[in-house]
Amino acid sequence: MKKTEIIFYMTFLFLLCGCSAVKERVVQILWENSGVPEDASYIQYREMEEKNDLNEEGLYHSDIIDTLNADNEPPSGSVHVSFARNDFLHLDYYINEAMDEKPVNTGCYVNPGDTIYVSEVQSANPNNPLYKFSEIQVREIDENADSKIIAVIRDVPGLLFHIPEDYKGTELSVVPIGKYEDRTVILNAVYVHPDGTETMLENGVWEINGKHYGNETVKLNPMESYRVVFDYSAYKDGWYFSGSNPEAYWDKSSDATITFLSVPSNLETVEYKVRLHPYGTMTIKNGVNYQNPVDSFLDSAATIFGNKSIIDTQNIIELLQVNNITNANNFSDTEITLSKLKSGDEILIRVPEDLKIIADGLKLPASEHREKSSREYLFAIPDTESMSFQLSVTRRNSDPDGVFHQLPLQNGELAIFDAAGLRYTDGSELPSESEKITVTITPVDQYCIYGKNVNAKDNVYRAEMKYSEFESNLQSILADHPIRPGIVVTIDTEDDSGNCVFWTGTEMLTGTVVLREGQDLQFDYVLDQNAGYEIVLSQEERVQLINVWSPYAASRTLEVTDDLQGKVLRCRDFVTLKEGVKTNDFADPY
Repeated sequence: MKKTEIIFYMTFLFLLCGCSAVKERVVQILWENSGVPEDASYIQYREMEEKNDLNEEGLYHSDIIDTLNADNEPPSGSVHVSFARNDFLHLDYYINEAMDEKPVNTGCYVNPGDTIYVSEVQSANPNNPLYKFSEIQVREIDENADSKIIAVIRDVPGLLFHIPEDYKGTELSVVPIGKYEDRTVILNAVYVHPDGTETMLENGVWEINGKHYGNETVKLNPMESYRVVFDYSAYKDGWYFSGSNPEAYWDKSSDATITFLSVPSNLETVEYKVRLHPYGTMTIKNGVNYQNPVDSFLDSAATIFGNKSIIDTQNIIELLQVNNITNANNFSDTEITLSKLKSGDEILIRVPEDLKIIADGLKLPASEHREKSSREYLFAIPDTESMSFQLSVTRRNSDPDGVFHQLPLQNGELAIFDAAGLRYTDGSELPSESEKITVTITPVDQYCIYGKNVNAKDNVYRAEMKYSEFESNLQSILADHPIRPGIVVTIDTEDDSGNCVFWTGTEMLTGTVVLREGQDLQFDYVLDQNAGYEIVLSQEERVQLINVWSPYAASRTLEVTDDLQGKVLRCRDFVTLKEGVKTNDFADPY
């Protein structure tokens, strides 16, 4: 194909296109696809022929050119409109309000009085999503190629520009403009509680490129690089760094700073969150009271003669390690303190075989036998609200098994708890005989427990005692606190004539509830004075009418018996109503 033929055909299309932008684009397409820039040789000609890119006359053609030729009619309007291209903004232009015809993105000719419409604008910057649509400028270009802005449109989609009826210009250019929005950077230092809630920590200092901030939201230029540093030196004595988001950081513990190593450049909002955690402290009482059976028998004599049969012995702990590092303490102190413990730190304590460790605020595993008649406790520091733990050494339970076994109960559950409120489970090491425990007995649904030390509100037996008392008195505790089916009733407080409330003590009852036989059940019934009813009062209530009672209110107590089983209780079922008198009539109706 001859170069002159290609250039002639390109020139012909150039004249057909009504927009300078489309002329440029067509010429570019043709030139890029013609092969002229590379080679016009016969080989190039044969390649185009094989691709069906030559027509019957041997001239170049393609689907792109055919489409452009078919869709671009000769210019008809007096005002030429060109649309500048922005590769980072996708939008379409139309000359009909419904915007359902072919868009005129390649340019068009219009007349005064015509209107141009624009579609919704989509941002499409693959390198930075912070590039957003800002505005569309309509510029007028004069014969000297000078331009001036005659309209700025920010509200899209919809009307772009209406050509005035008396418009004298001949060339308009529409320019879509975008801008980079500031990146939002959120800075937070928090303590995450064991239940997952967060508390903001205010004493730390954030630094971005040398400027200091607190816990706040900062706007930054998205095109600039920056470095984020958090200084937690104000917390270093009582708190430690436990993690962050993002996780790419450098923890320089010597000066208590966290430096974030990377900046996610493709995010509109970046949150930097540092998590600090309070250090834990563990105090261990390193001593135990030994008492042999003879001394126990002679307790009274020892007291009389001033001799103490109980000897306070020190140096009980044989080994103490934190994270496999032996504590520097030589264990001669009566009280050992471990400070700056972190959640998850591993503690190992070794004591003689006949002794055990008890803990306040910490659940210990059962000890394991070791050589030389010793026992070891290996456990991790938990994440608790209070990071203060107290341990002490005491005599081991004399039970040869030394392990707690859950006692099954019919229609209920028995449980024991240590001084810290932690429950003993199957396999737990038994408390020592002198150790204080809390015993609870809880019935299953629709059953009640009877006897002393029963909380009427939660229907649970609860008592504190030494473990030795629990072992010796268990059967009598169970016998004195039987579990029997409760009285199941449904409380209906809906009443057309007034307000009905049932109580057991200070607890208001609603719906289906379980009551204990013999329990007192109180109800308050207050009538609406305009409902047309009065309560028939008892003789006692009538005597006290002036000072206490009213014909529109009743407060009475019912004894819970088996007769109430399965019933629906309403206030009006336990009072007698009669037709009322006028509200302002105080005549004695009795």
